[in-house]
Amino acid sequence: FIIAMSWNVVDLLVMDWLLVCTVRPAWLIIPGTENCSSYSDYGHHFKGFLIGCVYTTLMALLFAGVDYAILRFVIWG
Repeated sequence: FIIAMSWNVVDLLVMDWLLVCTVRPAWLIIPGTENCSSYSDYGHHFKGFLIGCVYTTLMALLFAGVDYAILRFVIWG
């Protein structure tokens, strides 16, 4: 969970906000979308970050439940 959430933060701060919103290198821009407003919209990227946090939390809960079930019913008997 901590690794996935750390990746979400790095993705938001470094990849989205720094590269896409601020620096915006030419190799990153899809041809024909040079003037798209989403590239400089910090809120758009933050919304994606929040969605990623929800999915990360749900997956962590799912895997924790599976791990507990394996321990409880298979290993501990």
